[in-house]
Amino acid sequence: FKQKTAYEIGVRLVGSEMCIRDSLRSVRVRANLGVSRRLLGDYAAAYDHHRDVLAHLNTLVEVDDHLLHTTQLNLAWDLYGLGRFDEMLAQASQAWSNLDPGLRPGHVLPLLAGRTVAVALRCLGRPEAAEASRRSYENHLNSWGADHERSLAASISHVNSLRAQARFGEAWSLAVDVQDTYRRRFGWRHPVTAASSVVLAGTLRGLGRSVLGVADRRGGPRRA
Repeated sequence: FKQKTAYEIGVRLVGSEMCIRDSLRSVRVRANLGVSRRLLGDYAAAYDHHRDVLAHLNTLVEVDDHLLHTTQLNLAWDLYGLGRFDEMLAQASQAWSNLDPGLRPGHVLPLLAGRTVAVALRCLGRPEAAEASRRSYENHLNSWGADHERSLAASISHVNSLRAQARFGEAWSLAVDVQDTYRRRFGWRHPVTAASSVVLAGTLRGLGRSVLGVADRRGGPRRA
């Protein structure tokens, strides 16, 4: 038996830290691959990627909390794409409850978690969805401003929430503002501008049904 010197112990610890660093680096790459798969519409592959990443993170002694919570929320959005809304809500709620309560107001993680929970509630038709969506929308505006990309995404979610409540006039006004901002920032040909056009068209159809079906006195689409 040979007693190890302090130098030998130190080298071994450095090597261990390098393994942790390299392991986290590979996990981050896999997490990014999961996001890429979701953006391509392959929600099943994205879910598998993020589930594997989460399982790997749970085996590490030193865990990157931001990566852990982001992966949990990415799993929730994968479930959204798969139409598994009950599981989406459970996953998002767990991620939200695991967040550090000391995070500063406006931190991206609680904002994203709140929006994810609100969308899941809306998809499930829960009555508390309207209030959750309103809070998420206002929190984004207060934290990032109306023109920030995250605020615009929260605005689109709130438009969908307003449409679900048959509040088509409010939804139309907000959808027009969002599209104007996307067009000003990115131009007509950008995918997010095109996506906002789809939301706007759906809102217009809803407003048309409201006008024709129940003699709504708003008189058609207009800016509030």
